[in-house]
Amino acid sequence: MEHTLLYKKLESRIMRRVYFIWTARKMVSPRAFKAYALVAFSFALVSSVSVTNVIANAPEFSNVAKNIRFFVNATTGTDTAVQLLLIGIFLAVVLLLRDFTERELRGVTLRA
Repeated sequence: MEHTLLYKKLESRIMRRVYFIWTARKMVSPRAFKAYALVAFSFALVSSVSVTNVIANAPEFSNVAKNIRFFVNATTGTDTAVQLLLIGIFLAVVLLLRDFTERELRGVTLRA
């Protein structure tokens, strides 16, 4: 009886370590770093730009040409730090999309 109790405790300790290592590896994967970068750049952008005012000043959504012109002018007319944040967001999104599409093209489907 005492032997099985020790075995269960040892098994529990080992499995706890296995779960910890598995979680740590998932959190520091290249895809996770890209997601962390996207979140960090997005928070920095939202904290430095009034997104609601930008959207309020934008033309109606149905006029695509005016929207493109507005956002190009808004991007080129802003601070360099905001432009760098936008570039970082764009790169993080592109790299994440590339990761997901490469995985799909290799035949590995994502599980829900």
